[in-house]
Amino acid sequence: MSKNLSILQSRKRSLLNGISEARSQANIWGDKISRLQEASNSLQADITVLEADKSKIDSFEIDKKRWKGKEETRFSDAYAEYKEQVQHFLKKTKQAKETIDDEIVRFEANRASCLASAILHQVNVSRGRSFERIKTTRFCSIQKFFRI
Repeated sequence: MSKNLSILQSRKRSLLNGISEARSQANIWGDKISRLQEASNSLQADITVLEADKSKIDSFEIDKKRWKGKEETRFSDAYAEYKEQVQHFLKKTKQAKETIDDEIVRFEANRASCLASAILHQVNVSRGRSFERIKTTRFCSIQKFFRI
């Protein structure tokens, strides 16, 4: 009987360690999610500013009175390159935000998995406690019956 009790206690310790580890991992994932969410929010604010600036850049028109001939052509070419670079930077910034948002979704799934694992371990511990109570009750009843 004590061997079975020892096995149950060992299993219980193992389950409690599993609960602790799963909760710890869930907290780690939660911290990562928080940091990524801050980064995503920051990038979204930057994207909003960039889009406003890009709109101003796109709507800019060359003053024909100030720029003529080669100077106008050189300025137009440089400004077109500038617009293209701003567009490229905005695109890359949006891609970075999408990547972060995808990571957040993946990390949330990992965190949920850890929490589910902790719950399952907790259920198993509860079942073990019920089993221990049943065995103890039966053992006590047997002891009383046989007056051990």
